[in-house]
Amino acid sequence: MRETLNPASGPVLVAAALIVSPALWHGLVLGELPLDVALTRYLVAVVGCWLALGLFLQFLPEPAAKQSATTAPAPLEPTLVTPAMATGNGAPEPDLSTPNDPYS
Repeated sequence: MRETLNPASGPVLVAAALIVSPALWHGLVLGELPLDVALTRYLVAVVGCWLALGLFLQFLPEPAAKQSATTAPAPLEPTLVTPAMATGNGAPEPDLSTPNDPYS
């Protein structure tokens, strides 16, 4: 089962900061935008990025389970060996009693 994405995780916060970076710049550095508006936009972007990244992760395939080095491989199941298989390469012997000539 896949783990859920935390809204306060690094990828969500960084993606939201990149999306809202112009608003944060105008609010924190230039002072042209009130700080509460810039932070509100950031919080809305965090929710949007959390939902978008969560949906994206749902479409990725499940990672393969790693087999630990201490576990032994599964034993092979026994198979039936017929006399024809024991004498040759496992293929049945052809029936040569009837001719197989398409032109006769």
